[in-house]
Amino acid sequence: MYGLQAKSDNDILILDGEYYNYTLKGGGDNQAVANAGGTATYHTLVNITNTPNVPLVMVRPDPEVFTLVEGFAHSNNLYTGFYVAVQGWGSDGNATIDWRLYEAIKTSGYASHGIRLRNSAGEVFYDSSYKPFKVRQVISDIQVPDIGPPPLWEDFYMDINHPTIVNPFYILIPHGLWRGCHGGLSPYAWAHTWFKTGLKKLSSTSVRVGWFCYGYGVSSSGGAGSQGYNPKHTLLICEE
Repeated sequence: MYGLQAKSDNDILILDGEYYNYTLKGGGDNQAVANAGGTATYHTLVNITNTPNVPLVMVRPDPEVFTLVEGFAHSNNLYTGFYVAVQGWGSDGNATIDWRLYEAIKTSGYASHGIRLRNSAGEVFYDSSYKPFKVRQVISDIQVPDIGPPPLWEDFYMDINHPTIVNPFYILIPHGLWRGCHGGLSPYAWAHTWFKTGLKKLSSTSVRVGWFCYGYGVSSSGGAGSQGYNPKHTLLICEE
């Protein structure tokens, strides 16, 4: 066994020589994200400094529009950015988020004082000169109700309160995917609507997990229906 094991008062492992600590590597405030209203333009790519390490991104979502970090851009074995899906119906398709990106450290920082720990391979797994990834609360088994027929998706959500944690960042995993279809636009037109589950900030101490429309279109064929994938969600409430 190399390094040091340390646990919190809740018996949560904080340091261990077998794991790398994630540390702050970048971020942005008031990052503009948008949905242009089509199924191919529902998200925004936020560029990051290219890295071979799998990053973590936490966000402070928009108070008016649902948003979701839905995945990463990857090229030539490097992570180059992350995609933010944005609500595109019932809004103007524009939002802003604050975000922070964390990576697992494997090299030393530059501070001349502090604590530096290495594993059996000689790699740094903790360095006190870096800002660590902090999770204040984990809320599991969040079950957003199955979505009904469009356009009633805004009625399907769960509100999460955290009165002692003010203005945090969040990570939502995984996310749901749903498709609805209904007629009535004309005798020969069907509306096809696609949804995901995301986050909307309600206040400094509460957030909404719910369905939002990210893509839609009209075709001459279809059938009334609503179906999809709606897993239980886990919400990480994080501190910078």
